[in-house]
Amino acid sequence: MADLKFTAADVQKEQPPALLVDLKARIAAHLSTADKYAEKAAHNAEKADQNRNSAGRYLAQACEACDDGGFAAFHENFFPDLGRSRVYELMAIGTGKKTAEDIRKDSRERKAQQRERERQKKKSTAATPEKTVRDTPHVTDSVAKPSTPVERPAVEPDDPHAAHRRLMETLAAESLIDHWRRCADELRDLLDAVGVDGLLKAMSRELRDALVDRLLEPKKNSANAEHQSRH
Repeated sequence: MADLKFTAADVQKEQPPALLVDLKARIAAHLSTADKYAEKAAHNAEKADQNRNSAGRYLAQACEACDDGGFAAFHENFFPDLGRSRVYELMAIGTGKKTAEDIRKDSRERKAQQRERERQKKKSTAATPEKTVRDTPHVTDSVAKPSTPVERPAVEPDDPHAAHRRLMETLAAESLIDHWRRCADELRDLLDAVGVDGLLKAMSRELRDALVDRLLEPKKNSANAEHQSRH
């Protein structure tokens, strides 16, 4: 199986390769069974985890059978409702890199961190004093007025919605920061689950090459600067 690499074009055919169709059926069956056990009493949790383990093992076989874009197409065509992070979690369970309890523990810690960030954000927002736009102060009577009036820049009247707009802009910026933090957390989870090699394998060739070039660019710039300094 290691020498057989299906491409995205193979997966997207009207009749995909029989091996991938078989793996799809096995994965879907185990995921469905795991969900049914999870909905029942707690003593069925072990059986649910066993089925997730089997699904993850077959996902890993599909990943091994495909090239860079093939597995991405396999995921998108056969399991569009299964999130990318969940796919890597199942693969980590199926290959023995993590247990189902490890995944649940990581998820609880990640949610706790997110709740703490949101709590700190609300606390920071509540502590920020509201500012309003005010006119420039008038010149006091003690200062002699010049014979020729000095033109002052026009001052816009107070905007009753200015403070609200600033608050919404601040919240939007903080929301974007939180989004990137969550992305970083998910990336760390993926790296822990499948390793760098597994993550690169799941990427398309163009994305992988672009990422490698971006990572190597600082080193190239540093080497060029050192070379110029010597000459």
